[in-house]
Amino acid sequence: MTAGHHLDALIQHALQCGKITEINTALSWVAFTPTPNYTGSAASITITTDDLGNSGSGGAKSDTDTISITVKALGDLFDDSPTWKTFPGLLDTSFDVDGRKTFSIGNANDSNYYDYIDQIVELPDGKIIAAGSVDGYVSLIRFTSELQLDPTFGSGGYVKSSKIVRAYTPGITLEVDTQQRLLVAGGGYLQRYLPNGALDTTFGGGDGIADTTAYYFKRSYGTGLQADGRIIVATDDGVYRMDNDGTSSTKIISGSFRGIQVWEDGDMLAIDDGFDVHRYTRDAIKEQSYENNFGYSNSILQLPDNRMLIVGHDGGDIVVSRHLASGVVDTTFGSTGRTILPVLQGNDVGYRATLQADGKILIVGYTHTGANQDIAVGRLFYDGAPDNSFFTGYDDATVSLAVSASGYDYGYSVLHLQDGRILVAGGAGLDIALARLLGDWNPC
Repeated sequence: MTAGHHLDALIQHALQCGKITEINTALSWVAFTPTPNYTGSAASITITTDDLGNSGSGGAKSDTDTISITVKALGDLFDDSPTWKTFPGLLDTSFDVDGRKTFSIGNANDSNYYDYIDQIVELPDGKIIAAGSVDGYVSLIRFTSELQLDPTFGSGGYVKSSKIVRAYTPGITLEVDTQQRLLVAGGGYLQRYLPNGALDTTFGGGDGIADTTAYYFKRSYGTGLQADGRIIVATDDGVYRMDNDGTSSTKIISGSFRGIQVWEDGDMLAIDDGFDVHRYTRDAIKEQSYENNFGYSNSILQLPDNRMLIVGHDGGDIVVSRHLASGVVDTTFGSTGRTILPVLQGNDVGYRATLQADGKILIVGYTHTGANQDIAVGRLFYDGAPDNSFFTGYDDATVSLAVSASGYDYGYSVLHLQDGRILVAGGAGLDIALARLLGDWNPC
């Protein structure tokens, strides 16, 4: 068993003595990472517990348990690509007549009035939960699988918090935990909601709210969970850590970050706004920095093989890079670790990525068309090569979408839906923007 994600030392035996709670804490940090390209089921972890006669009666008692470990090949993680004819980059005209929709759900008389969606997540039942802004406040919105506001959530389908966010500047992130609770970071705070949209009063100061920066103009770029349950939040003001109940929030790393990846052994990868990756121990001690000079980064995406994508832009084009679990650039991706993806002749910005069921990579952002900005969507193969069949008929890996007459359309999040279609969300002027593409949907 190799220790951690980047160590080469082989640990055959380890002895931990102490109270049961202390031993459980130590075990929570145990992580297994195979040697490169290993597959199979030869690995296992054996745990022997001995009370040394310190509990109960009848002398020392011991118990031995073995955990079997199977490592699958990467190909086993993805579905096969569709065998039917697909038109992935075309608008799905069964959605709102032309495949595009803009709307507001806030109060146009509010002085902070502007709505947008920053991140969307598909729930197991096919509903869509979104985090963004309503009237300039951090908000949650839930849609039915048909993209109608879900009246069973919050107040008519949305929940507007009391926390203001910076106008027109995305920086709100959403995580759904194993209990289907909703963690929303943005506006200088981390808020936790129950699945029905009510604030979880067991979190934070009894109101469901925990401080990070506590400044409304500060943006959040992702959360992570350490093995002991503590929550990590990446912001453009630094990395914060708090207990799992939202108390004892402390800045542990200074800087402007665009994503955080927390590994099973407690190590963290913090990605700054310049595509640079910094590796820290679980105690926030820096181990290594990798400076990449790839441009400006906006978000990250963890991959199922423990690699990671960084999405951003440079020189007027979308840029996507891939990194190993240690943080170093994965030179097998694209061209020596990155793919440059132009959309139109103007400046293009990549904002967020997601994976399709077959492992292809979807990227969303926006492109400048001269006087206007349009939503941009692109698709790559898992190895970083552009998928030039994305916009069928034009031999192109990208498509630009004008969704409103405002001239200011931005794509901030993208999903590959359970039925194969692609959902894009963002903002259009002062309103929310949605677009649905055919993707790999099979209408038959």
